[in-house]
Amino acid sequence: MNYQNLFKAIYELTGIHLQEDKIYLLESRLPDLMKKYSLASFDEVAEKIQNRDNPDLLKEFINSITTQETYFFRDQSIYEALVHRIIPEWLLKNGGEESIRARGIRLKIWSAGCATGQEPYSIAITIREFFPRLFDIIDIHASDISSVALDKAKRANYLEIEVDRGVEERIKEKYFKKTSYGYELVSEIKNPVRFSILNLHLDSYPREIDIVFCRNVAIYFHKEDRKKIYMKLKNSLKTDGVLALGSAENLFGFIDNFKIQEYKIARYYRF
Repeated sequence: MNYQNLFKAIYELTGIHLQEDKIYLLESRLPDLMKKYSLASFDEVAEKIQNRDNPDLLKEFINSITTQETYFFRDQSIYEALVHRIIPEWLLKNGGEESIRARGIRLKIWSAGCATGQEPYSIAITIREFFPRLFDIIDIHASDISSVALDKAKRANYLEIEVDRGVEERIKEKYFKKTSYGYELVSEIKNPVRFSILNLHLDSYPREIDIVFCRNVAIYFHKEDRKKIYMKLKNSLKTDGVLALGSAENLFGFIDNFKIQEYKIARYYRF
């Protein structure tokens, strides 16, 4: 069976560069979609995706092929850097809390590729814990390509196993409430987070952001497209803004004129 037309359609729609070793994902995830829309082959799926004439099919297709692997406080070191370096440096750069409030400045953070929401909520909890006086001036924009993932993120209702993976007991007792489903985040943590669908391959990026988290997302893209994404992320930042990538990612060989910052084992970038 020839999968190349489908690979091409996936790339054009999402920027995701699939290889032959990922065929099993398509074979396991697409049959229900094909049955629902009466599509007899992967070539027919590819044609429908490339035509872009059925928004519901496009949305369900994206939900089927994207991977939503995440958990609370993933790579703890970047949250330590946020507490001990990134936010203190932001405060210093902007003249301190009193000056920031007097000028109406807000701390703008973007979680790009947020999946089911654990990352932006982890950021919100971290700021609430360590910078409670700043909590009312933060704006956290969280985006993902998958509408299904974002629906779950907005509900902020997680299975017990999802909360236990990464959340210490004290934080769980303070910011989660038990439900019949598992645990739901309290409204105080949900309120600063705004979710939206955003396709990193095709859509425009938000601007004038102080801190961008785009971790373990660009690894799914081809090198040339990764370069474009990193450049667009750079352009979304304010001057001297911060970009945090995944622990196995870096900017070397993709873009120039960045400053590497480190705190313990965490690495992030300024421009």
